[in-house]
Order: sequence, then structure tokens, then C-alpha cells
Amino acid sequence: LKGMNLFNPRWSTKLRLTKVEVEYKLVLNTNDINRLPDDEIFNRLSSAMQHDEVEYQHKEMNKLYSRHKAEHISHALYVCPECHSIDTFRAKGNSFACSKCNYDIHINYYGFFERISDGKLFFDNIRDWYYWEENWLLDDVTAKLNQNYKKAIFTDKSSKIYHAVEMDKTEFMGTADISLFIEHIEIKFVGKDEKWELNFDDLQTINPQVHEQLEIIYNNEAYMVFGNKPGVSALKWEVALNAIWKKLGQNQKLSVYIEQ
Repeated sequence: LKGMNLFNPRWSTKLRLTKVEVEYKLVLNTNDINRLPDDEIFNRLSSAMQHDEVEYQHKEMNKLYSRHKAEHISHALYVCPECHSIDTFRAKGNSFACSKCNYDIHINYYGFFERISDGKLFFDNIRDWYYWEENWLLDDVTAKLNQNYKKAIFTDKSSKIYHAVEMDKTEFMGTADISLFIEHIEIKFVGKDEKWELNFDDLQTINPQVHEQLEIIYNNEAYMVFGNKPGVSALKWEVALNAIWKKLGQNQKLSVYIEQ
């Protein structure tokens, strides 16, 4: 599906009108499946499904018709390349800017990034920015682990915490500041004398789910965390925990699609 990530990016709540090209081709027939080893079948399927949306759009330059191209982009872009602040982007319409250093971006008709004010354009597309920030955060967390850093690495303030009690049923636990430290995750409830500390051995998984909620599985209990406003990134938690789990030797918990 060429153009689908421009038409309906996961992090956005709105579609953008643009061209989507659907390509069909025969990759394997019955004889291939019967005679080829599993690795070769997997490699053929993987190769057939490879598609670089950025390169495709550089070539095709299909217009995106939307007044909301930047809204919620901070679900995916959570590190400012100018000042390295985390979760400081504020978006409106087709533009977004860092609230700390005012690094500002406009998304043009073709989905590429342009500076609004004078200054360096670090990336002209979401793919390159995304891979840069992933490596930056992995390195930053690893450095803080080596330095025995005592402060919070980052905090999502006034988040909504839910506990899964049954299939498709949750209970609201309260509003809390959730912080990542090098030795644990702290959940400090607002207006209550209650604080949880989640250790990394009993933390089974942590990752973003549909609508960018943060899912935490701890001691076989499931919790959902929602940011206090649209655009709070859950993805940064998964990336940061990959650096911590790797340092702790808990490689079975690592996400296979995050650069290690």
C-alpha cells in the first residue's frame, strides 16, 4: 500500500486525502511453499512487503489535502533535535514547535518538513527524525545508567491510570505523575498519599497501544496510562525501557523492531 502512511498515519486521528497505490504480485506458489525452506519463504515475503514511504513520496510528490497534518505528531516525534527536550512539542493545524526552544516546523503540501523561522532544518521527514531520536534516547538512557543518574529521566504529569479487571473492562485508579528512573518507574497519585514503585524485574512489558495509550504489564496485571493531553508520547517509554532491559541483561523483553 504505497501512500497509506501519508493517508492514514498511525499517530494521527484524521485522514489526509492523497493518492494511495495498491500493488499486487505473486510472490509464492504452491510448488514454492512445498520445496523451499522456511527461511527462504520468510525472506521472499519480507522482501516483497518492503516499501520506503519517504523515497516513494520524494519520487511521486503526491499532494496531501489536510489542515491537520501536524496534529498529534508528537506521539511519534518526542525529542526536539535542537534542544533535546522530551515531549515538548505543541501542534496546531499543519505546524508544530518546541515549547522550550521554539524549534518550529511546518508540514508542506507533500508531507515534508520546512522551517517556519530561520534556522537549521535537521530532518525534512518523519522517518529520519524517528530513527535519530530512537538512537538518541537509547544512548541518553544508557549514559544515565552508567552515571548512576538519580533524577527522573522524564515524567508524564497528570496521567490517567486504569487497571484491567476483566476482558474489556477497566477501573479508573486515579490521576498520577508517572516518572522513569534508572532503577524503577514511579507512579505518584495526585491528591493522594499514595506512590507506587515498579521494579524492572517484575515489569513484564511496556509499550504503546491503540490511541497511543501506554500499556504496562506488571506482575501479570495490566494497566493503561493516558496522557493529560493529546500528543503525549507513549513510544518513548518502550524505547527507554529497551535500553534499561539491555543493560540488565533482560534481552527476552526487548522489542525486536527497536535498534539495539
